[in-house]
Amino acid sequence: MKRFFIIVMAAMVCFCVAKPAVADVTISGMLWVDAYVRSMDEDSQTLNTLYGGAAKIPGRVVEGSVPSSAVTTYGKVTDTQVNMPYSQTYLNFAYTNKAGTYGGNFLLLGGGVNDWVSWQEMGTQANIWFKPATGLVLRIGKLNQFIGGLAPNASLGNAEYYRKLYDPANSSGVFNQQIAAGPTAAQVPAGITFGNLHTTAKYGLDIAYSFNKNITLKVAFFEPDVDGTINFGSSGSSVPGPAAGKRGVIENSKIPRVDVGLPMRFGNFYFQPKAGYLYKSLQNMPTGADDSYNIWVAGLDASAKLGPITLMGEYAYGVNLGASNYTGGLSTQGPRAYNDGSVYKIADEKNQMWWAEIDWAITKKFTARVAYGQHRMTMDGNPASANDDIEFNRSFYAVSLRYAVYPNVFITPMWMRHDFGKAKLGVGALGIHKVDMGKTDYYGVSTVLAF
Repeated sequence: MKRFFIIVMAAMVCFCVAKPAVADVTISGMLWVDAYVRSMDEDSQTLNTLYGGAAKIPGRVVEGSVPSSAVTTYGKVTDTQVNMPYSQTYLNFAYTNKAGTYGGNFLLLGGGVNDWVSWQEMGTQANIWFKPATGLVLRIGKLNQFIGGLAPNASLGNAEYYRKLYDPANSSGVFNQQIAAGPTAAQVPAGITFGNLHTTAKYGLDIAYSFNKNITLKVAFFEPDVDGTINFGSSGSSVPGPAAGKRGVIENSKIPRVDVGLPMRFGNFYFQPKAGYLYKSLQNMPTGADDSYNIWVAGLDASAKLGPITLMGEYAYGVNLGASNYTGGLSTQGPRAYNDGSVYKIADEKNQMWWAEIDWAITKKFTARVAYGQHRMTMDGNPASANDDIEFNRSFYAVSLRYAVYPNVFITPMWMRHDFGKAKLGVGALGIHKVDMGKTDYYGVSTVLAF
């Protein structure tokens, strides 16, 4: 009994000490549910197969060639989905001291697809912030990337499309560098790999200095996700290196990923020039082989509010984005290495992406939105080879009408299309001629409660 009494008293003391801090904690969050019909055409089905899985390369009809009698295709598939997007369904706990000089945020994320265990996603995001001087804010922890800037509001189908939109990679070795179009469960914002450079949070340090109320300089240093792993692919059947007497090729990055942004606001106008860079070296590569490569991106965000009309958009150009944690690019392996007959050389992966959106506030309750985006990725491989080129041209379209049922409850009927366009897949005839990658349409309603 005495031991129990001591424990209770200790708990009460802890509660009394913690109570003033708890009073400064605010809680906010959002619940987001998508219900829609998904319509995948024959080419999209041949690309993805039903419910994910490896693409059926032999089933693709290649431009400029005659398909063999062994070609297999799939019919159009239409099904109903009800999902909760990961990272758009969350609880946020924010603490600020009374002086407003420091604080922190702790985010609980949730979402899921079809009640399948592997797609029941939960996660956390947390950071600490300080204001050591006027106009200066430091953040450390898992941070939203400002370099991603704006994002289109089209969102229908985001919780599940990462599992469906894998570009060809199969066990026969075709396309063994594994370009993946779909983001992971944590990369949800609309238009990723269709024109939008995503803004998923990463671990790092963010420094923001405001020159005045209009202009801020932002610099961030992010953990680059190197960890000794290899993030470049091979255009041949063997992985490059290592040098004689060495165990294997290892990637190094002695400096963190560095991002820079200059957000500017003048009345109803916003602009942010932005750029990011990471350098990787390759340890144990054979003598004479390329032993390093650069990863970089540059772009611009912009928005303007003109009465009831809001215009917004983004343009970005990046090289080897898939070799770091810039996952707005298409390649999960970044650049490719090829053998020029004597040593390995590295061919860069290049991405050009943009999107634009028009929002029209018809009334206080109704807002109409139209968005469009494009993404083009190229990787030429060996200049001496004509049949190992990779090229993707894809786009998305979205039209929606948001209705504010209550000030914090929104219902949004929407149509969105992922158009995979035509692509070169980097192997033989698939590296010379293009194949139709198909498209997927989404028709449905998003329901959102924000609090």
